Amino acid sequence: MKTEELLKTTKEILELAGFQCLHVFGEHDATINLYICNVEIEESPLITEDVITSVHHLVGRILYSQNEPIGIPFIIDINNKQKDHIEKMKKQSDVFMDRAKSFGISVAFPPMSAYERLLIHTYIASCDNFSTESQGEGVERHIVISYKEKS
Repeated sequence: MKTEELLKTTKEILELAGFQCLHVFGEHDATINLYICNVEIEESPLITEDVITSVHHLVGRILYSQNEPIGIPFIIDINNKQKDHIEKMKKQSDVFMDRAKSFGISVAFPPMSAYERLLIHTYIASCDNFSTESQGEGVERHIVISYKEKS
């Protein structure tokens, strides 16, 4: 993955939209195998999850059209909004893993988006003795986590 292109393209799109980028940098989160393009801008009520998702989509399409392979999954994070959400999802996963292990039962997460399920599946896959499975359909789709003792 050409991370420099990802960072440069993200900055260009945000500046074309009228935002002043104060700092742009990337980092790899190995616990969820995700490259995070971090952008710090002046606080603005215009930066919502929908805007971040749109910027992510535009950057992905631009890089794809330029034959710049992404390589690994990435997200665009503006003012740590996504990073905070990822950390919250990890903490929730830790609580559910503790319940599954302590009580020896399968524990169901509440329904969530495909993106949140991907984060949790990837995070828990890096933890020994746990397995995850998506169940349900549509808006009721959720993750069930199980703990298995090593034999």
